[in-house]
Amino acid sequence: MTGPPARREFLGVAGIGVFVVAGLLILIAIIVAGDLARKSAAQDIVRQAEATLLLDQALLSSELDRHRATPVVLASEDIILEALRDPAPATLARVNARLDMLAVQTGAAAIYLLNREGRAIAANNYRTPVSFVGDDYAYRPYFKTAMRAGSDEYFAFGSRSGRPGLYLSRRVGVGREADGVIVVKIEFDTVEAAWRRQAEQALVTNRDGVIVLSSDPARRFRTLETLDGERAKALRDSRQFGDAPLTPLTPAITPVDDGRVQVGGEIFVPLRRALPVEDWTLLLLVPVADADRAAGPVRWAAGLAGALLMVVLAWIWRAHLRRLDGQRQQAEVRRELELRVDERTTALTAANVKLRNQIEDRKRTEARLRTLQADLVQANRLAHLGQIVAGVAHEINQPVAAIRANADNALTLLSREQPDEAQAKLTRIQGLTERIGAIVEDLRGFARKTPPRTTTVVVDEAVEGALLLVSSRMREDGVAVERTGEARVSAQADRVRLEQVLVNLLQNAFEALGDRADARIGLDVSTTEDLVVIAVTDNGPGLSKATLRTLFTPFSTTKPNGLGLGLVISRDIVEAFGGSLVVASNGRRGARFEVRLRRNPA
Repeated sequence: MTGPPARREFLGVAGIGVFVVAGLLILIAIIVAGDLARKSAAQDIVRQAEATLLLDQALLSSELDRHRATPVVLASEDIILEALRDPAPATLARVNARLDMLAVQTGAAAIYLLNREGRAIAANNYRTPVSFVGDDYAYRPYFKTAMRAGSDEYFAFGSRSGRPGLYLSRRVGVGREADGVIVVKIEFDTVEAAWRRQAEQALVTNRDGVIVLSSDPARRFRTLETLDGERAKALRDSRQFGDAPLTPLTPAITPVDDGRVQVGGEIFVPLRRALPVEDWTLLLLVPVADADRAAGPVRWAAGLAGALLMVVLAWIWRAHLRRLDGQRQQAEVRRELELRVDERTTALTAANVKLRNQIEDRKRTEARLRTLQADLVQANRLAHLGQIVAGVAHEINQPVAAIRANADNALTLLSREQPDEAQAKLTRIQGLTERIGAIVEDLRGFARKTPPRTTTVVVDEAVEGALLLVSSRMREDGVAVERTGEARVSAQADRVRLEQVLVNLLQNAFEALGDRADARIGLDVSTTEDLVVIAVTDNGPGLSKATLRTLFTPFSTTKPNGLGLGLVISRDIVEAFGGSLVVASNGRRGARFEVRLRRNPA
């Protein structure tokens, strides 16, 4: 097996190779990332420029469409036809005013009317020194074509103004009969001014490659390529472009790679769009220098990422070397640690066994405590039962005596053949036996040792059971328990244990009253949104502050023969229901105990 020294030497040689390969990969990544960034940026620029191209085309088309309707409308007006057929001074004056008004409204450079000989008889500039009125335009192609074909669009320099523009001509006459031609001249200064405000360079060329419109005025009336000699001579002789030299554009637009072009030292992406005017073409030169500059930060970022990668690789390499150097020490430390772990495991195992034994002992103690607590509750119940039995015996004696008397009467009535009266006596006996059964059943339930079980209890039934159990004490002391509050209320409790709590509280109230002549005990049932409150009150001497502090302390009592466990047991029973037992003392005006139970949802 290869040991740590051999592995360290191998890792050192391999690390050098990894660094060399990583360096080459990083260099390639820098180049590729820069190229991708440049292409992506160029694509974004071109996409934006395509939108600009559409806007430029829309702007030029809008300008053309706005003026194309003018000659059509004028050619159909009666005043124009009348001026051609009868050029009276008054008629021509009206036509001149009409053309002047339209030129102002539409923004046309010139509007004028030619008769069938090609001579201007009316114009919008009739009042200016350069008025077209009287000039001969029969040689102009737009006149000849309109007379022959009906309309024409022709770009040329003005013979008087020397300014370039597009001439829109329309034949005037009925049917194919030509009486003259109406001409509208458009100049594109507004369009070119708008183009100059954008980053892209815009220009429009005609079918001969002559630049007729441009965002750069220096390029107008130059050509994209050298014109053929005969074609150049023909254009110069036609005076279409005045004295413009029609020489090739300098610097020229030269194609380079990927469909791009170079103008001077700058690279552009050309975008073209055909225009419906004399085979014009709209050319947009989109600068991509920003795309080339975008590659720089990406290359720097890739370089920094590569340098960071090299640093990480160096750190990993050093970490491996340090790890190999520390393997022997780690092995020794591991062996020593394993010995300590074994010792500690043995100790923990023993402690775990001891802890489990302690847990079992605690569980057994808690079980005994629960048993003792249940026995204590039962003992408290039986103690009260001893006090109650004598009174209950009196309750039973009265029905038994009544049963004996009614039985004798029934026999006598039967002997006298009075069955209806005898049946009434027997029915009375049946009711008395049911009463004795109810008393005995309450005693049996109160004395029975049953596991606590929280269910839905009708509070009135528990109250009636408790009052039955203390009825003998009530007669003996001559104190009646006054019941108030709501009836047929349900709560979460155990009926027998709730009776035990109420008997405890009522017995305490009887003892607190003593021999008072105005002794009163109240038992009130009320409810809140979530609780049922059973209040037991008396008008005895009340509870002192010292007594209140130790009221629920085991074996703390104010009775001569009491154990001090009644209230403690009662509180534990109520808390087992999920409720609470609270006391409120009014000083010398008696005491008030409240059993608060969870209310059963309606």
